[in-house]
Amino acid sequence: MLHGLASLLVPTVRLVATARQHAVEADPVAIGVKAAVALATASVGMSQILRRRRTKAEIAGRPPGAD
Repeated sequence: MLHGLASLLVPTVRLVATARQHAVEADPVAIGVKAAVALATASVGMSQILRRRRTKAEIAGRPPGAD
């Protein structure tokens, strides 16, 4: 789970660094679009991590969330 959280933070940190670097010359709409894409990507990644965890729990004969 910790690996999953770390993998979600990396795109966010990169996005903030990119936004700061180009804040003066970049279009605010473009920065907003990049932020939305980063959040959507992180959301999809987290749902995949949780889905994998449920599958492993079900295979082990435990109900989802019993961990």
